[in-house]
Amino acid sequence: MPDETRGDDMTMQFAFGEPKFEGNGNEAADGLRAHAAEVMADLAGATAATLDSLPEELPVEAAVACGNCRLFADAAPQIVFPTWLATAAARRLAGLLTQATRDAERLPDLLDACTGDEAEDLVAGLVHARMDSWAASLQLDDVLEHASDDAERSKLEAAIDAFDEALELFDRAMGAHQSSLTMLADTRLLTNLRSMLAPRHRDPLPWWLDGRLEAEAEAMDAATDDLLSGIPLEPRDARPAVVVLPMARFRSAVTQTYAAAAATSPQAVPDSSWLRWRSPDGHLIAELVPPVVKTATPERLVVDFTDTTGRPALGLAGQRCRLAGVETMIGRLVIDGIDRAIAAFAGAAVLGGATTDVSPVVLVVGDDPAGWSFVGS
Repeated sequence: MPDETRGDDMTMQFAFGEPKFEGNGNEAADGLRAHAAEVMADLAGATAATLDSLPEELPVEAAVACGNCRLFADAAPQIVFPTWLATAAARRLAGLLTQATRDAERLPDLLDACTGDEAEDLVAGLVHARMDSWAASLQLDDVLEHASDDAERSKLEAAIDAFDEALELFDRAMGAHQSSLTMLADTRLLTNLRSMLAPRHRDPLPWWLDGRLEAEAEAMDAATDDLLSGIPLEPRDARPAVVVLPMARFRSAVTQTYAAAAATSPQAVPDSSWLRWRSPDGHLIAELVPPVVKTATPERLVVDFTDTTGRPALGLAGQRCRLAGVETMIGRLVIDGIDRAIAAFAGAAVLGGATTDVSPVVLVVGDDPAGWSFVGS
């Protein structure tokens, strides 16, 4: 029976997938004939008068199964295929192709709404539908050639004409979006279908199997490569320049903060006196926190590490940290019930270690030599 529909936006429902056979030569022909016999068994006892009681897609599936025997094994199915059944299959195929043509016409929009695998399945479904139509046409033409009843032959001939017209429109719609079909060039589908064809159907090959899709895919890849080759790319390790703070300004800010702490309560120290740095990747913030005791002497400088939302950057615990060349380790310390990432430096070593007042005060964390950028106070 047919595959399930390929998404709510896909109306095409008659792609039966790759033909069901294994092996080569006689073994393949036997497998295809066996499958055709199974499908035709579902029609046992059916007549033109009981056609309306049959599943709608069964005549199409029968035509495709029998046609696959011809297309892939060059073997006529050993089955009597009634003219009335061929007429029903041709009429239903024309309707299904009309629906499939609508899908092909809006293929770019459908692909935009798909994931990668869904897009590939959608495009493969169109190609399978085209293969099914090819196989069915071989069976329908054979039935028409051997039809003996003039009235039945006339009905079948008209139905095949309508089918052929619908197939031509389907081909045009697919061809209009040929570039979208090129994604199949990266799969084995087109190669597999070519290799499975019976020799008599390989020359000439139909447009979707003659190599033009692969050729267009290569041309598109080459055009993309040419376009990218003209675009200068930034080095992978390119980072914004580090903004550094001169020692004179750093020392002044620290001194003012501690003087304010000695003269008032710690809560009176303004937020603007805090010094902040941002990590090279922009995800973390380091802040030099005000002293928690009243002292004008900065015996210990404490740096608190958080992410940009204020959450403690506990992942830095255990890493080395240098401020103005003075090294310490980042540890974890519970403050006001919150586990924080803290680095404590000897104040005298940091403030007195610079050779000049313009020497940069650089904050470096871990093995990354890049300094953290000063972002304000």
